[in-house]
Amino acid sequence: MTAAIVLAAGRSQRYGRANKLLEATAAGPVIGHVLNVLAAAPVRPIVVVVGADGRRVARIARRHVAHSGRLRIVSNAAYREGMASSLRAGLSALPPHCGGTLVCLADTPGLDRRLIRRLLAHCRPGVDVARPRHDGVPGHPVYLSQRLLAQLSDLAGDRGAQPIIRRVPAHRRRTFEAGIEAVRDIDTPGALRRFVSASRRGHKSSR
Repeated sequence: MTAAIVLAAGRSQRYGRANKLLEATAAGPVIGHVLNVLAAAPVRPIVVVVGADGRRVARIARRHVAHSGRLRIVSNAAYREGMASSLRAGLSALPPHCGGTLVCLADTPGLDRRLIRRLLAHCRPGVDVARPRHDGVPGHPVYLSQRLLAQLSDLAGDRGAQPIIRRVPAHRRRTFEAGIEAVRDIDTPGALRRFVSASRRGHKSSR
């Protein structure tokens, strides 16, 4: 079974004083939407790595995923060191038989079930890395095979798994074209307002 790691420990420095993961969208808190999408997917376990505002983020995670019995919450005391520390913390919570994992950013409110289904379709034997892209820009989530997981324990800094991914041979990588939701995250209040506004327009036009 493929797992999912949700990186939700960051300090939201560029966002300002508030924690962007707790901000409201039409579908609830930003992180709540991401967890709802994963809860509907065939992934197990769903590991949520918390740090800044850890208790509040964990409470939302339990509300959205705990009923499925798949949730694992990991606290990353070293979250200030960057994304790599959160990724290592998430990996430590994976079961030994895990076939691979999706690495998901918690601030991607455009994530949807179709994107997850398309990504999982590429998670096959012989594939070490799979990810969406939009107009040539690599996106998220990213699938990492079991073969790669042991190599991630030495990661450092805020670059995540990129140093490992770059070393994977081309024939063991898969990418596919996706919509802008694959590359859109929320870094500023303005970005969130634009996302919420666009979502409302899309909802009205679909009526």
